[in-house]
Amino acid sequence: MASNSMIYSAIIYLALTAHVLYAMWNRIKVVVAVEGRFEEAVIAYLFIVYLMPNFLIPIFWYEAPKNAECFNHWRDFQIFYNRVTTRSLPINLKRRSMWTAILVPCLSAASMIGTHFTMIHFSLWQVNKL
Repeated sequence: MASNSMIYSAIIYLALTAHVLYAMWNRIKVVVAVEGRFEEAVIAYLFIVYLMPNFLIPIFWYEAPKNAECFNHWRDFQIFYNRVTTRSLPINLKRRSMWTAILVPCLSAASMIGTHFTMIHFSLWQVNKL
């Protein structure tokens, strides 16, 4: 039997997928239309590619218990290491976490700026325009 959180996740995923399919269908219409300009076709293809990761979410649901088991085993190992050596396990992740905290927002901002310049004449209302 599925848990309440899994049922909630499935309902939200189905609603999100319905919206993604609707938006993709509208973009495919633009690509198929003969009168559409080349720029619009490229933008429509890019939009479709941006929406594709939505369909990977069920794979993450399948892998989540395996990841949780791995983290639990890692926690057990740390407890065992602490008991045997009487000191905590030295894990130096400060530098990596600092670079991640700096680079992820910078790369995200660069991606958004690049998308803005690529679609400078693209208005928000065109996303679901027929």
